[in-house]
Amino acid sequence: MHFILQSCPPLLAINTNEIGKNPFKKNLKTNERLFCFYQYCAYISTTITEAIMKYFIVLLTLVLSLISCDKKGEEKSTKVKKSEFWVRGNCDMCKERIEASLLTVQGVSAAVWNVDSKLLTVLYDTTATNEITLKQATAKTGHETKDVLADEKAHNELPECCKRNASEMK
Repeated sequence: MHFILQSCPPLLAINTNEIGKNPFKKNLKTNERLFCFYQYCAYISTTITEAIMKYFIVLLTLVLSLISCDKKGEEKSTKVKKSEFWVRGNCDMCKERIEASLLTVQGVSAAVWNVDSKLLTVLYDTTATNEITLKQATAKTGHETKDVLADEKAHNELPECCKRNASEMK
């Protein structure tokens, strides 16, 4: 243990070799015991105060960081929306193509196209995308919606079973 002499009141001049020794040691004189006991108490008090301050600073930092994280979450909250719309297609290859094209759009978390009803169900974040963007992404693959026509070049490159009139030929 290291003790600082300047922080102690001058009681009596004592041998500096005795400072820091156990104040309860029997071979110390009464005044030396008092001085060492004062030093010991001062050291304990300082150590406890420093420990409390360290915990307080850690706790304060933790609370402030949690408040900071909470505010960031409020600023950028996601709004998930379920949207359903008609998409022209005929088979399971169409299904794979339509769903895959929508899953590449930022903000889309799920896309399922029903081959029988021709309805596409999409879950997406409204802060990242919108329904017209989803329909345009579908149209780029060669499959049209009621609002957006299919890209002709992409449609012409589709397999025969996936083209517009393929279901009528069967």
